[in-house]
Amino acid sequence: MDAEMESASVEQSPPPPSGAAPPPGYEVVGLDDDWQVVISGGHAVLPEGMTHLPDRAFQGRTSLFSVACPRSLVSIGIFAFDGCSSLVSIDLPAGLTSIGSSAFYGCSSLTSVTLPAGLTSIGNHAFLGCSALASVTLPAGLTSIGSYAFRECTALTSIHLPAGLTSIGWGAFEGCSGLTPSRGA
Repeated sequence: MDAEMESASVEQSPPPPSGAAPPPGYEVVGLDDDWQVVISGGHAVLPEGMTHLPDRAFQGRTSLFSVACPRSLVSIGIFAFDGCSSLVSIDLPAGLTSIGSSAFYGCSSLTSVTLPAGLTSIGNHAFLGCSALASVTLPAGLTSIGSYAFRECTALTSIHLPAGLTSIGWGAFEGCSGLTPSRGA
């Protein structure tokens, strides 16, 4: 991946006309056949109306610092932010229901994440290797945490497991050496 692609961020301004070059310092990323995102300055704002962030959408973008998701987003695809080692924050919408496998794998600068009330499932390896992740708020409606979902989140010291949680995959919190889990009433 070239340095220009890695130094991207997304703004909510409309993309340039098809075939036109983006303004200096910006990059237009085609996430699939339907969506284009303008990336600049390490910040991405996904467009309103997007319901699914495609698989591997930002995979390996080491200069991506933050992402704002639209209210319309309901799912994050597999490997969507895999290897985004500079990602510090992401604004997840209330209507998000699922986070795909390995979605945030290796996001080693991510320090905290508040998972929205509508979230019901976290995929396998979703936050594996997020070594700076010190704070996670799991919603009451969460029913499933995949295998190795929080493996090697070494900064994580506590997590409250909601009462409605029915499935925790193998090794979900393996390698979280400072973790003290608690269970909801």
